[in-house]
Amino acid sequence: MSGDDGNKQANGRWRILAGACVVSTSIGLYVRFHHLLTIASLKRNHDYITDMVDQHPVLAPLSYIGVLVAVIGITCPGATMLSFLGGVLFKQPYASIYAYCGYIVGATISYFVTTFVLGDYMPDSNFQPFVWQID
Repeated sequence: MSGDDGNKQANGRWRILAGACVVSTSIGLYVRFHHLLTIASLKRNHDYITDMVDQHPVLAPLSYIGVLVAVIGITCPGATMLSFLGGVLFKQPYASIYAYCGYIVGATISYFVTTFVLGDYMPDSNFQPFVWQID
């Protein structure tokens, strides 16, 4: 076995470990907080949440975007309910802008995490028709 093969095996182990961490984090967050992502929970806590949003006009949108980025970035279930929540809590067009920012950044992070974890298992030749060559 050459040194390059050893590096590939070590790199593959790190990728598997990273994938396991992402999946376990996603499952753990969902198990811990899924009860908060329901319409019943929103109805119960609506007054409190809207008061907090009104008291913190800068921190509330930043927190919303950050949570949306995290949920989408590690592909944790609940993004649909979070989008709905943004529409309830923030006025238009701000709710759409906040959700859009969260989705774009979260999807970018999700793409990079997925390509890092599955990089050794996705041959480049399968994606060649979809990649533009820059000469």
